[in-house]
Amino acid sequence: MIGSSMNRIPLLVFIVASVALPGCFSSKPTVIQPRTYQMSEQEQANRDRATKALAEHRQ
Repeated sequence: MIGSSMNRIPLLVFIVASVALPGCFSSKPTVIQPRTYQMSEQEQANRDRATKALAEHRQ
């Protein structure tokens, strides 16, 4: 009896994971921006700062 219940546990975990994972991904829709998209000054400043910090980190 113990052996049969042990075999069901991984299957149950797999079923729960397969149901939960797609829901997690769909909650964050992927936004594809067109090439003509203009960044705001705030976005540009953030990107410049991130690029600068990454460059300093690599040195």
